[in-house]
Amino acid sequence: MRATVALLSSACLALASAGNLMERTNVTKSGHPSTSTSSSYSLNKEFSGETFFDGFNFATYSDPTHGAVDYVDYGTAEGSGLINVTNEGQIYMGADHTTTNAWDGRQSVRLESKTTYSEGLFVIDLEHMPTGCATWPAFWLVGPSWPSGGEIDIIEGVDD
Repeated sequence: MRATVALLSSACLALASAGNLMERTNVTKSGHPSTSTSSSYSLNKEFSGETFFDGFNFATYSDPTHGAVDYVDYGTAEGSGLINVTNEGQIYMGADHTTTNAWDGRQSVRLESKTTYSEGLFVIDLEHMPTGCATWPAFWLVGPSWPSGGEIDIIEGVDD
């Protein structure tokens, strides 16, 4: 699944995996259930600090949910102050909050991981998640052909 992150102020995003991440029950040839578990995890990938954005593509397509947003590329996001890495290594992502009458939608960022995952334990460390009018901070896992492939909403905070 592809992890998609939008509008998050994040210190760290990490992926850990193990042979079996959850308890799984399989039916054996004899028809009896067989349960297996795994409790050991190892860190496979970490997105943090100065290299955080290296692991993601910046979406620049029209919003598939038809929201009033204009997703921008890395250069535009950095130049407009929509993304930043602080001196302490914290990641800032946000939407344009200065433009008035943004008829084509407010500039914002939508990140999609460059790597796809078929399983994993995803850990995100947030200090702040945006709130207020016109915000939709989210951390999703999506199938290969979203939206028809489905999604898992890990964090989704929609302002109404």
